[in-house]
Amino acid sequence: MRIAFLIGQFPALSETFILDQITTLIDRGHTVRIFSERRGTDARVHSAVEEYGLLALTRYEQLPVSIWSRFSALWRLWSGTRSHWRALDVLRHGRDAASLRLLWAAQWMGDDATFDVIQCHFGALGRKAVQLRAIGALSGPIATALHGEDIINYPKRFADTHYDALFESGDLFLPISARWNDTLAALGCPIDRLVVHRMGVDLEEFQPRGTDPEPVRILRLLLVARLVEKKGIEDAIRAVSQLQCEYEFVIAGDGPLRVSLEALAAELSSNGAIRFIGARHRHEVRALMQSSHVFLSPSRTAADGDIEGVPVAIMEAMASALPVVSTRHSGIPELVQDDVSGYLVDEGDVHALTDRVSRLAADTALRARMGRAGRRIVANDWDIRVLTGRLESLYRTLRRSARSAP
Repeated sequence: MRIAFLIGQFPALSETFILDQITTLIDRGHTVRIFSERRGTDARVHSAVEEYGLLALTRYEQLPVSIWSRFSALWRLWSGTRSHWRALDVLRHGRDAASLRLLWAAQWMGDDATFDVIQCHFGALGRKAVQLRAIGALSGPIATALHGEDIINYPKRFADTHYDALFESGDLFLPISARWNDTLAALGCPIDRLVVHRMGVDLEEFQPRGTDPEPVRILRLLLVARLVEKKGIEDAIRAVSQLQCEYEFVIAGDGPLRVSLEALAAELSSNGAIRFIGARHRHEVRALMQSSHVFLSPSRTAADGDIEGVPVAIMEAMASALPVVSTRHSGIPELVQDDVSGYLVDEGDVHALTDRVSRLAADTALRARMGRAGRRIVANDWDIRVLTGRLESLYRTLRRSARSAP
């Protein structure tokens, strides 16, 4: 099949779930083209980007921020095609037409924009895809994966009706968890086009670590995430700083809260046992998981309402047979089983986080048992290869339905 991916930024160090989906589809013999609104800003990229030559498969929209810059480039964009004329239809497309956003997106597609499936990641890209198809700049059935923030906050920034055109014209909606499936249905997404499709992890890449010696002298804790409010990193730092055992807590990731979080860690952990190491390649994350004892991921709802989907880093930790301490937040309870593969506590409950980590610190057998359980859970329900096979089946059904439509 010829598959287009419409995404916001590529490559992005934190969005391994999209990268894995792309490369696994390529491995299975499909032709993939990537349409990204923006170039990735990370100085480092995952090795698969180069190994698969993905930058050569990518077209960038690079929409200028200023409307005057768009107008000044109009002569370069304009081809006089029917789709370009339709992109200027303000009565039908409103602000997107008046601001030249839709015209810019139409030229982004190029001359060969007919696909067997158009896979959009996040609702904003699904909405853009149905607009592009409506004006004739893009052709093919549209599948939209929705992850969390795009379901809760994105519509609020505009209007409750912002997704109406997507819900009316989109062909398939793929929420990444049952929680988001129910939320989308409540928003008016047609339930006959809703299918829960989870993001997955490569079980061959993330393998269990060796058996811990008895006893562990220094508990090694790991957190891998963007340093943003919804990741609950402040709660993690406060919880870990109250541990009575000797520990080393590594925080891998970068983001806008790094300076304030480093200051908090320096204030609460006088022995310097909390280390920030910045964003890391996947092979480095894999090595960190191999050398850690417990994975900490206490997500919480941010002040602006932003919440998680299902963090891929937790999947990777469980595939590595690490017990997980996390929160009852968004789709996380669909992945982490409390008291089986780790512990779940209420959002913001620092005391409970400290208690659960302390239990794991004191019991090597418990860590091993929960780690094995986590590996089984991921193998059964979150294996990227199994999930991609299911996605292929959905694509084939979508393609057949599109061909049989009048």
